[in-house]
Amino acid sequence: INLEKLSLNDCGISDLSPLENLTSLVEVILGENNISNLEPLSGLISLRKLSIRSNNISNFAPLTNLKDLE
Repeated sequence: INLEKLSLNDCGISDLSPLENLTSLVEVILGENNISNLEPLSGLISLRKLSIRSNNISNFAPLTNLKDLE
């Protein structure tokens, strides 16, 4: 799948594992959900924009290898 943009604001999402193989994603909007684990996003090397406001995230370490992330 060559999906580049995904917006899932306020959808009650808590599990990001379905996104981990979507490596073409450039922009992901996940605000106002129930997300606490960002590990599934750690391999999204094309990711440039990520909105995760209003979630339950305390560990941002999985994002450290995403060099293009703004």
